[in-house]
Amino acid sequence: MADWAHLRPVVRELYIDRRWTMAQISHHLVSLGYRVNTRMVRTRITMWNLQRNNRTRDMVAALCLLDPDPAMWPWPEPCFLIRGRRVPMSEVLCFFRRKGIRKPVQWARATAHTLARGGHHHHETAVTLLQGNGGSGTGHPGPTHMTCLEQRAVASLRDYCMAYIGLGRAGLVHEPEVHQFTTHGRFGDRMQEGLAQMVHVRGGSAGGAFVHFGRAFDLVRPLLQDCHPMSLAQLLAVACELAACTARGGPPVLASLLGYTAAMASILRLPESLTMFLGTLSLCCSTPHTLLVAAVSSLRAALAVFSERSPTTWHRLYIQERLCDCLYHGRDRTEGPVRRAQLLRDQESFYVPCARNVLWTMTNVADDQLWTGSADGGRLHYSTTLARAERLGGFGRAKIRFAALEGLARVEQRRFEELSGRGGGDDAHAVGECLHTMRRFLDEALGEALIWFEPTSRRTTRVKEKARQVRHLLAAMGSGSA
Repeated sequence: MADWAHLRPVVRELYIDRRWTMAQISHHLVSLGYRVNTRMVRTRITMWNLQRNNRTRDMVAALCLLDPDPAMWPWPEPCFLIRGRRVPMSEVLCFFRRKGIRKPVQWARATAHTLARGGHHHHETAVTLLQGNGGSGTGHPGPTHMTCLEQRAVASLRDYCMAYIGLGRAGLVHEPEVHQFTTHGRFGDRMQEGLAQMVHVRGGSAGGAFVHFGRAFDLVRPLLQDCHPMSLAQLLAVACELAACTARGGPPVLASLLGYTAAMASILRLPESLTMFLGTLSLCCSTPHTLLVAAVSSLRAALAVFSERSPTTWHRLYIQERLCDCLYHGRDRTEGPVRRAQLLRDQESFYVPCARNVLWTMTNVADDQLWTGSADGGRLHYSTTLARAERLGGFGRAKIRFAALEGLARVEQRRFEELSGRGGGDDAHAVGECLHTMRRFLDEALGEALIWFEPTSRRTTRVKEKARQVRHLLAAMGSGSA
């Protein structure tokens, strides 16, 4: 027996996006082990009301949601959700131009009464207004609109993930040896370099930051052309980092990135569920909080799909890791640390204990413990990571060692802040010892950075600045030289 509820996203993509015939869809489902035939596929397509072509009553219902005066429209270029498909105003107007209708909005309002007398009511066409006040054409802006956007993002990403697994793609994509060298990995790294230059580097380095942003934007097209749920998870993690930066008064890059990505998706004619997800995401960036909530909810939904339908693959762990990143950028001190600790246990069971991604997650668990006030727990995990990294080699070893050494320096910084806060003279020796230990860790980290990273990279710049501050403090105390 076929599980039609789970097959619906697969059938939808094959029938609408790829324009397969019903017979081709039937043969494909049979090849996947389902006992179906063409008649059963036709019945479901009819039941689900899947339409490949625009219909007049749908176009009429869409235009009836607008005011006859374009100046009163809620958005310069309205966009509609018609039977689950995102349809821009340009496509609606093109539909009527082909029919020789010069004033489609007025014509639609006049025709709507005729359709209604014939038994065709607007609500039967499942048309909603995506953009503008209220988002659904109801004229009620505010939290309800944001909730609708979140639900739409969750539903479209869930459908995309189900179709991805149902079409057998998960088994064809093998885990790369180093994620940083993939398209989505390079995209994330370049966005982070740009943010670091914009936020952390002094001296008005905005030009250098936008060089990195530009290189990241250049990767959007190849990222979408070979898109998969892991690429989307990386995109969401980057979006959440940008949202957090925007909330702190950083550069407004988020809206540009998501708008560009949604536009590129529509040009490339990607699967409908993916185009809808990216389009909805671009509408969620009105406030950083809205984007963070939508991203976290969407990744939870994607993780649930992979946990249920592909639980023993690396894809689930990668999505779980990016969900932890989003929670971290949203400053979630409850769910985030718990999920990250569970991710570490899952990765240690799936991989070997000294695998690069296991050790990277261990440094993140240490970050969480330090963030939530457990300096001893952070020190233990950083030290364990440093010891295990000795089994690695090359760039992977350097990157892990750098993260662990920088983390141990942060532990000493926390200890320094606690001792300085006491204000007692008896702690002067302990403070000096703490600063010396911090400088040793930072010097080791800087040594790795200068060999393996670019001199202007965010890691090198960050550690150089921190080491300079420590040397200044030691010189002021008279217990070290600058």
